[in-house]
Amino acid sequence: MAPRAKTLDIPLSTGPIRVNSDEHYVLSLCEQIVGRKALREFSFDWLRADPDARGTRRKLPVDAYWPEHSIAAQYYAGPIIPDLMTASVRTLQRIAYDQRRRTECARYRIQLIEISSEQLAHRGTKLLRDIEHDIAALRPLVAAAMP
Repeated sequence: MAPRAKTLDIPLSTGPIRVNSDEHYVLSLCEQIVGRKALREFSFDWLRADPDARGTRRKLPVDAYWPEHSIAAQYYAGPIIPDLMTASVRTLQRIAYDQRRRTECARYRIQLIEISSEQLAHRGTKLLRDIEHDIAALRPLVAAAMP
């Protein structure tokens, strides 16, 4: 009997997934458009936060990653760049890390799709989940990132 070919065992999620969340909904629509499942909450070895008090630099995840297309996606509940006049220290750190994601993904030739709830059918920061409207809004964002 011939030995079986080894299968590539890549988990669909490398982190926690909240199935009922707006993020999960948006990324699922992106998966439909791309035609493939993404690796969710994926962390690259080269994308890291600033050192903590012990000097440890934790990995910064992207919300979704399609390695076969070199595309990553990041979802924001609210504006991609928040109001700097009212920003907290934590918000400023998030802005810096978002910029690091942009810079490092570009450096490694990974197209980063940034999606804000404001680009989709929404009320405040909560999505209305109008699938037709949302797919129509997401399709050009995904298409622009496809090789």
